[in-house]
Amino acid sequence: TNGEGINIGETWDNYCDIGFGYPQVLQSSLFLNWPENPDRYILFHRKLTFESSPDGGIDVITAPLYYSLISYEENTDGEVVEKNVILYDDLPLMEGGEMTANKHANGIDWWITHRLSEGNGFMNFLLTGEGIEGPYFQSIDWYNTDYILTGGREVEFSSDGTKFVRYRAYVGMDVYDFDRQTGQFTLIDTVLHPDLSESVVLNGMGLSPSGRFVYVSTYTHVYQYDLEANNIAESEVLIHEFTNPDSLFIGPHSVHFQLGPDCRLYNFMNSGRFIHRINYPDLPGEACGFELNAIELPFSSFRDQPQFPHFRLGPIGDEGSPCVYEPTSTAVVEATQASLRVYPNPSAGPIRLFLPAGESPGLWRLFDLQGRPLQEVPLRGGETVRVDVQAGLAAGTYIWQLWREGRVVESGRAVRP
Repeated sequence: TNGEGINIGETWDNYCDIGFGYPQVLQSSLFLNWPENPDRYILFHRKLTFESSPDGGIDVITAPLYYSLISYEENTDGEVVEKNVILYDDLPLMEGGEMTANKHANGIDWWITHRLSEGNGFMNFLLTGEGIEGPYFQSIDWYNTDYILTGGREVEFSSDGTKFVRYRAYVGMDVYDFDRQTGQFTLIDTVLHPDLSESVVLNGMGLSPSGRFVYVSTYTHVYQYDLEANNIAESEVLIHEFTNPDSLFIGPHSVHFQLGPDCRLYNFMNSGRFIHRINYPDLPGEACGFELNAIELPFSSFRDQPQFPHFRLGPIGDEGSPCVYEPTSTAVVEATQASLRVYPNPSAGPIRLFLPAGESPGLWRLFDLQGRPLQEVPLRGGETVRVDVQAGLAAGTYIWQLWREGRVVESGRAVRP
């Protein structure tokens, strides 16, 4: 607020929550590039108002919906050419926050989607090179709840734009199909959270690069769900449970997620110096490689990061990858060699593991395709280790990983014929 104090009950004119700020206004603002014009950008944002409620509490109002245009066409430093233009200020009311964007089927235009707090549905706008079209409304039922504290929530599209997931504290998540051509949603499933006592207002959700796995944060726990499972709720796997052994004033915890250009899933704290990371988010269960405190920041952060839609998504049939495989830095780093030999493979009997001389010690771990750990074998460079694979292990494909210093440095598949 530029150092200005704000009194409860007063109005914030034209302030916007760029990222995931106050729990009731998560995802209330969004920057997008203007289709077919690389020198123009648009900011969708909302007016934020705190009002006293009849019960003595505070109501958070996020309306109207504005847009502002930023141009670099004639000014290399950028220039706001239109500011605080009201796009929507009508009924039905918008839900607080929960605004995000997805590429149209043509891979150029943008759908900007909002949940409605009245009418059980969605409101969409379509941003094209010619301007903004809409609003378009769709009524759709979802699971309602008697819980009032549903402020902690997050919405996200899959990287291919075909799935949409909404997570609400004290409730659970709704999973939808999305038609990129028409902008229509279809509810697939609602997964209620199994233990409401875990939930707090601050929590979040993220999708793996393929869109198969959903990761849900309840502040103190991180769960994985498989959207391809016959029963999504039953596919739940506990990935990590946060503890506070050092009795810190704000203990380690988990809030929102953001898929990075390296296709790792970054997990932010509401307040703190660390970012957690899921190194292999498209692998099931513990094989996903949750890494606590993976990145230490030079200073404490609060309310984590802005939201980033999938800018790299192409047209239907040529969606492309959400990842960037090209080098993003010219710095010289020492590469981790892929050196572990696992043989014979396939094998119906024992297998052997060979780590060449000079390699650092590591831990070999074997998982089933549900991510359940099966075996662990310590390894040292220059040694061949014979592994009697767990008795009774069924024929099929299994995942192995080589761990060093708390992270996965190599992985592969082992087949039992």
